[in-house]
Parts: sequence; structure tokens; C-alpha cells
Amino acid sequence: MAHTFTRILIHLVFATKDRARLITPEVKPRLEGYMVGILTNLGVYLHKLNSVEDHCHLLVDLPATMALAELVNKLKSNSSRHMNETLGDSKFGWQRGYGGFSISQNHAAMVVGYIERQEEHHRGVTLKEELAQLLERYDFAGDPEFVGE
Repeated sequence: MAHTFTRILIHLVFATKDRARLITPEVKPRLEGYMVGILTNLGVYLHKLNSVEDHCHLLVDLPATMALAELVNKLKSNSSRHMNETLGDSKFGWQRGYGGFSISQNHAAMVVGYIERQEEHHRGVTLKEELAQLLERYDFAGDPEFVGE
């Protein structure tokens, strides 16, 4: 699509299967490095990625040629397969679904900062509380499965 210009900033959030604390300090660099490689191969610009024990946050610029569902499917399926292959008997996996929130360019730096501070943020806020806050901030009705009720 020549002469097509888009800026589609998406804040992505998805959790490990059963919200298990699988993203240990030893696993995190391998997981995040592989996810960066997937995004690069797909032509997706990554602004920020940070994962904590049981979930990941990303800010990406979605290309005009790719659907969000396709991006998330490739990211989650390939990263979980890679982690299971490299960790051996591990049962690494992602929870069904994800949160994908569009943001304006004016808020990109704020979202990058939020993603950078996840470790600090989760000292006082659980994942369940964070997901409920995100749904409220982005004006969604709470989905009990997404929030974890």
C-alpha cells in the first residue's frame, strides 16, 4: 500500500495462563528478547515492553497491513512455543484473550513511563486491580474473565 501513512498506537496487556507467576527474573530476558524478535520480523515498531511475574505490557505501533488480533496471536503463540522449547518441561502459556487499548500520540510518553514502572506499580496493586483500572480508564464494561473474577 504505497503512500499509506498510519499511526496506530496500541497498549497491549496479556497475562500468563491461569495468571501463574512464570515470568521469573531468569526467564524475563529470554522471553522479552524473543518477543522483540517476533515484533521486528512482523514489522511492528515497539515503543516499550515490560513484563512482570504474571503479565506483559507493550506499546506498539500497529502497521496498516496487520490486524491487532493477528499480531497478538503471532506474538503469544510463538513466544509460548519458544519458551516451552527452551525451558524443557515448562508449561509456559498465555491466558486466552488480551487487552488492546488505542492511545493518542500525545499520551505515548505517559504510557511508556507506566510500562517502565510496572515492578514498582505492582508492589501496591494486584493484576486484578490493574486490569479493572485499565478497563475503567479506557471506558469498558468489566469483563469478569479479563479481570479475573
